[in-house]
Amino acid sequence: MTLSSFLSSIIAARILGVSGSGEVAYVIWLMSVGSVIIDLGLSAIVARYVPEMHGRGQHRQADQLAGTLVLILVITAVGACALAFLSLQLGIVPIGALRAAFGEFSLITLLAIYVSVQVLGAFALFYLRGLQHFGRLARVCGLSLILQLICVALGSYWFGVAGAVAGYIAGQVVPALLALTLVRHAAPIDASLRSRIWRYGAYSWAANIANAFVWARIEIFFLQRFWDSHSVGLFAAALTLTNLATQGPMLLTTAFLPLLSERYGANDTAGMRNILAAGTRLLAALVFPACFGVAAVMPVLLPLLYGPDFTLAILPAMVLVCVSGIAATTVIATNLVNALERSDFIFANSFAGALFAVALGFALVPQFGLMGATAARASIQAGMIVIGCWFVVRQLQYPLPWRALGRLLVASLCSAASAGLCVAIWPSPAGLLVAILVACAAYLLALRTLQALPSQDVAVLIAISGALPKPLPAISRRTLLFVQRNPAWQESGLVPDEPVGAKVR
Repeated sequence: MTLSSFLSSIIAARILGVSGSGEVAYVIWLMSVGSVIIDLGLSAIVARYVPEMHGRGQHRQADQLAGTLVLILVITAVGACALAFLSLQLGIVPIGALRAAFGEFSLITLLAIYVSVQVLGAFALFYLRGLQHFGRLARVCGLSLILQLICVALGSYWFGVAGAVAGYIAGQVVPALLALTLVRHAAPIDASLRSRIWRYGAYSWAANIANAFVWARIEIFFLQRFWDSHSVGLFAAALTLTNLATQGPMLLTTAFLPLLSERYGANDTAGMRNILAAGTRLLAALVFPACFGVAAVMPVLLPLLYGPDFTLAILPAMVLVCVSGIAATTVIATNLVNALERSDFIFANSFAGALFAVALGFALVPQFGLMGATAARASIQAGMIVIGCWFVVRQLQYPLPWRALGRLLVASLCSAASAGLCVAIWPSPAGLLVAILVACAAYLLALRTLQALPSQDVAVLIAISGALPKPLPAISRRTLLFVQRNPAWQESGLVPDEPVGAKVR
């Protein structure tokens, strides 16, 4: 869904300008926080336990669990909206402050509607990922993308900020309706499972709330509070491009939590270690060059997409995308922690990060504005990455492939340097295209020279590429064979011409 947010932000920025897009970004941030609170950790439960139950052959019980969780979610959303409107009528300060800030009751109404459809839509997407129904997931996301882009464009043009917010709501309607169809399966949860899921869900919910202060753009609140919507618009543009750089590779991670949960249910510790190492290497091989490459061409890319008024967002975007590139490689490790039901650690780490995020927000943003927000976000995320890796390696005893990650990092930096040189010499859209081609070639050469990818990873990538439309499989195969100078296919147990799915798992 990041692609829809990215394209929608560009549309809003082009139509509403920097300040207008900043107002939209602030509203969207408020919606995301409200959605996390109302979710109660139920999306995390369905993503964690539905695949485990299917792995044990408990298909009917898995459907009943999903239906019961949706029913709880609907009741919670309706109750939260009723409480919000009642608070508005009674003049309770927090809700009244929102009304004063936005100036219109209609925008508060849109906020309540959006939070409801957002939380249901997110649940549906987590449910489909847990089932590993990625074809259906892609269709739902594709339809939502089309609806959101059309409605954001029309709404922004005709109704300004409120219209843009309504467009974002339209993009969540399809998955929200899908979630409601699960209610028919609702049934009491088995007592043996109940204590496990509520403990896991409680910690996940608390961790998600804390994460709202670390990962969900808390800096936007401080910029709006101490500066203005113009600064919010610049920071939101930088963050949106940052998320886009990681979106493609991150799509590969959606299958890892269900897969790790299945292995955990089967007590396959060795398999979980292999999945962690291979998944981290493959993710880094894609996300490192994407993020560092985007950072290198940011001086041309950001003004090209958002317009010259957003030039001040270039440096923050470069810093944030580099930090996000490193953070993204830890997603597989996070999935491992969830699969091991250690959501208590995720909560503790997130809570500590939230405290520091608030402290740095008050310390840096009032004085340094946009760059203060950038420094606060980057430093907090870097600290949480270090703590998370320490926990996985030292406490859980699951090693990470440090040497392979180092080689991939060096290869990606070589690629980014070549791209940056191209746009420095030729700062234009044509130069940007040349930079992309040069960066790809430099990355492949660096991978071959450094032998950064083990042969088994190359074999897996070749097998996966077989699912691409023709002639991409043949092109991908030749490219990957070039990367591996001495392909030891015997080590991986997978020959290049073997069908997709043969031994990938």
